[in-house]
Amino acid sequence: MELGDGFSLLGYADIGAGNSDLTWQVLGAVEYTFSNSVSAALGYRYLGYDFGGHAPLDDLALYGPILGVTFRF
Repeated sequence: MELGDGFSLLGYADIGAGNSDLTWQVLGAVEYTFSNSVSAALGYRYLGYDFGGHAPLDDLALYGPILGVTFRF
């Protein structure tokens, strides 16, 4: 969603399975476009998965701030 003056909001979410019982992620960010070829985004991401076992890494959540730069050519 465009906010004006080069700023926009980004959002992404998905749910899946594959080899796990459940995998999902949510991302929200603010993006600033410097030019037609360069932009940067600052936001927050949460990624969780559940393999259904009882081992320490069978149910894991990774989350925190993100910073990304995009170069278009």
